[in-house]
Formats: sequence, C-alpha cells, structure tokens
Amino acid sequence: METFSDTDNLPLTEVIEEEELASWLFEQRDPAVSESDQTSVVAAAVSNTVAEQSPAIEIEASLASSRRVTESVPEAMKLTHDIDHHSGDLLPEWPALRLGGWFAQGFTGNVNRPSNGLNRPVVFNDLANKFSLHQAYLHARTDLYSQGNDWSLIAGLDVNYGYDSQYLTVPGLERHQDGTRKLNSEDSDYGLSFPQLFFELRTKLGDRPLTLKLGRFLSLTSSESLASPANALYSHSYSFSYANPFTQSGVLAAYQTSPGTTWFLGYNQGWDNWRSRSNRWGILSGIALQDAADHHEFRFFAHLGEDLTNALTNSTPITGSRNSFHATYRRALHRRLRYVVDAVAGSQEDAVIVVHPAISQVSFRTARWYGLTQYLHWTASDRTRASLRVEWFRDADHSRIGTPVEFDPGGLVLNGGDYFGLTAGCQTRLFPNVLLRPEIRWDWSNTRGSGTVPGGDPSVRAFGDRTDAEQLTLAADFIIQY
Repeated sequence: METFSDTDNLPLTEVIEEEELASWLFEQRDPAVSESDQTSVVAAAVSNTVAEQSPAIEIEASLASSRRVTESVPEAMKLTHDIDHHSGDLLPEWPALRLGGWFAQGFTGNVNRPSNGLNRPVVFNDLANKFSLHQAYLHARTDLYSQGNDWSLIAGLDVNYGYDSQYLTVPGLERHQDGTRKLNSEDSDYGLSFPQLFFELRTKLGDRPLTLKLGRFLSLTSSESLASPANALYSHSYSFSYANPFTQSGVLAAYQTSPGTTWFLGYNQGWDNWRSRSNRWGILSGIALQDAADHHEFRFFAHLGEDLTNALTNSTPITGSRNSFHATYRRALHRRLRYVVDAVAGSQEDAVIVVHPAISQVSFRTARWYGLTQYLHWTASDRTRASLRVEWFRDADHSRIGTPVEFDPGGLVLNGGDYFGLTAGCQTRLFPNVLLRPEIRWDWSNTRGSGTVPGGDPSVRAFGDRTDAEQLTLAADFIIQY
C-alpha cells in the first residue's frame, strides 16, 4: 500500500461514526467543486476524529480547481483548437480585430425526476427539467505584429457568461487561491469566466511551421469541445467531463515536421489552474498524425506532473503525481460516415484516503481511472448530421466521480465504479447561424454504497439523487452564432 510520508500513520481517535459516513455518501455536491474534490470533503470529516488527539495534524477540505470544460480538436490538426470558425465576424470593417461568438441555451428533461433537481454525475447539462443558458460566448483575436509569412504575434481573449462558467473558473484567476469565488457570487449558478487568455507566436523553423502559445488556453486532449457549436451532441461524455483538463496555463509549442505529422510539447500549471497552490508544474507531450486524404487521423497526448489531491495537512496542500494519457483515432468509413474513438487512462498518487480503525491510523494510496468512448457521425445533408455515442468509464477508486475513502478492513465506501452511456442525437442547421441539437440519452452504473464499512448504505446508487442505477434524459439545445 502506498502512503503519503508526511501523514502516514495519522492517529484516529475513534472509528468514524455511521452518521458521518452516511452524510458523505448522500451529500449534495457543489457543481463548482471538481469531482476529485470529494477527497477533501471526506478528509474534513476524518479530521474531526483526529484533531482531539493530535492537534498538529490537520486534514481539511480544500476547494481546488473547478471543473470542467475543454475545446475539442477540429477535423484538421492544429496547435490550438481555434474556435473562430464556429462563429462569424462582428467587425468585418476592422480586419485587425476579429470578434465572434454564440449563445447556447438548452433544456434537459429527466424521466426519473430526481428530488435534488440534478442529472449528475452527468455535468454541464446537469439541471433536470430546467432551462439553462450555458454559454454567452465572445472571443477576440488581434494581430499585434506581422512580418509577412515569416512570423506573426497574435493576442487572444475568450469570455463566457452562463451556467458552464462554474466549471471553467480556476484558482488564481476567477477564483481565490483557496478556491472561493472572486469574480462571481457564491449564491448563483451563473457567472463569468475567461477560458482563454494568451499570446501566440507563429513562425517557421527551417521551412516547417512552429507555433508557441503563452497564457491560458484550452486543453488539446479530448475530441469533444468547450465550444458548443463544435460538438455533434448536446451532452458530454464522462471521459470529457472527468478524465482530462479543460484548460491549462503555461506555454505550449507545436512543430509540424511533415504535412501529416505535428509534435507537441508544453509546460504548465497542471489541470485547470491559473496559479496552482501546489507550485508544481507539469509536462504535456503529444503527436498528431493525419493522412493527406483525411481518411485517418491519430492523436496521442501524455500529461505528467504534480497536482493537488484536494486535501490539506498542517494547512499545506497534499500533492501527488497525476499522470494521464489520451488517444483519439478517426476514420472515414464512407464519404458520409465517420468513426471516432477516444481512450483515456490516468492515475493520482495519494488520492484515496485509507482509514485503519483497528490501529487508529489514516494513510493514502493511488487512485486510477480509464475509459473508452466511441462515436458514429452520419452526414445526411449539408444541414443535418446524426450522431451516436457509446461510452464506458471506469472510476476504479471513485476519485473522479465518487467518494475516495477506503476502510482497512472493509474496503471502499462505494463499490462498482463503472459508468455506461448511450446517446443518440442530431445536429440541424435551421439557418446559416442557427443550430438545433435534440438528443436522447440513457445512463447506467453499477456504483453502489458498501454495507461492509462503518456507516455504509448499500441502497446508495449513482443517479436520481443517489437512488437509481440508471437514468433516461431527453434534451435539446439551441445555438445562435454571431
């Protein structure tokens, strides 16, 4: 068993009370807090039993990086998932300043009618039977300097107001370092965020394109997108929502060594941070391969570095190595049919709290997750495209979605950890700048509470305010581009 050296063998004065564990299992989660922040909630409860005997040891909640949202890769490989082509140009008479954006709003009906009014663990369109303004999005680009085709310097800023912003705000920018909101109200689901804020240098190394990006930018790792108009489906997959960063802050380089090969290398503040409390940096590396006829495309990214486990000891954030791997393959099966598959895997050191009641100690171990998401896209006409998504996500230690606490003996407080989703929908362009995306989605999970640990409740499930093993939703969103 792996442990965290500074807090190994923490004293535990008593076995955690049954009522405390039950509250962890049933507690409604703040959507502004990441799923991995579940560790901090549980750690806070454990600390209440520790403090009396060992005041010097403190394990408490930490509102760390909020999740979730990233921009997906367009059909052609690029360093940045430039979202300009998903909207128009508001100032055509000012070519030096390019403005565009969209309004995205939708409704998700939940057949289960959950008592808490939420579709979670499905996120983004997680309000059940309610209308949501997801994105009032504006992006701006300007050329700071250009010298022909040799090199150019571009500045970019993206601003979003809406429900989705709660998943995009990060410590050091829209949030304080302790995770509390700085720009937005704690009492509102709606707010302001800045998904991108960067400088981009485009030049050549030899006769090949080289791009350097500095600032905050959208992550490259998922085939789904932050930009609503870029997605074929309204809802997002579990892999997109829980297994990759939405944004990263630092520097990122892309070098095209041949017409079909691009290499990536970046140095950043980890997942969803403007300024990380851990003061640790991570490395993103990757490769993109595409044939000249655009029949095949393969991308692979690996992110290695330190990230918070969302618990504190002696008022110091606990960090551990977080490694994640993302692969995407696209293939044109027919001139109208395209197949896409995303595979993800990851691990986080010291993300699972291990409680040893018999010897009154607490330690930590590594959590792991992985998943596979497949898509079929059928282009029926220049106005309509139908899509099918089949997904499986394995949250092996419940660190991404559930409660990462384990009793020794007794096991994890949650069993299972598999999440399956089947989504069918279409994207119809009603007018040149208006999109409609209806869909039907069915989810199922074998996640359930354990009856072998103190306070465990085997009736706990994944959906319907923790009462149902499955969930059926009918949804649609409406996008106006400008």
